[in-house]
Amino acid sequence: MEQFKKLVPSEKVRQVLYGLGILFVAMLIFHAGVVTGSHRHFPGKAGPGFGLRGPGFNVQLPRGFIPNGHGSVGTIQNVSTSSITLQTRDGATQTVLLTDKTSIRTQSGAASSTALSVGQQVIILGTPNDDGTISADLIRATPDSVRNPIKR
Repeated sequence: MEQFKKLVPSEKVRQVLYGLGILFVAMLIFHAGVVTGSHRHFPGKAGPGFGLRGPGFNVQLPRGFIPNGHGSVGTIQNVSTSSITLQTRDGATQTVLLTDKTSIRTQSGAASSTALSVGQQVIILGTPNDDGTISADLIRATPDSVRNPIKR
């Protein structure tokens, strides 16, 4: 501090330099907030990792919700206690395994596998298995108002 006083003997110049230093630090903090804010999830922002939207439903998923996750979209063809069979949007058949960790969501909120029915469109997020099935982590049933075939 004494060296600074010797280097800048004028009190007014020292005060100006202190003010500029404080302003510089404040600008750095503001910039860090802008950079951090531009990389965080904000409700209502669309894009990869932010969620799925459609008429009458809005699924918000934070980034990293299911690490290395995979999924499928389609219409339920068959429902059992341990799996569902989907017809995907490209016409293929996909088997989805239900586990005790599978979360099922409808427009009303959390639900059980009894809420799933043939003809219902669903969005599946889960882990692929070697046999081509998917172990579901999340099944999102679309509302009744969204029953048109999902197009690419």
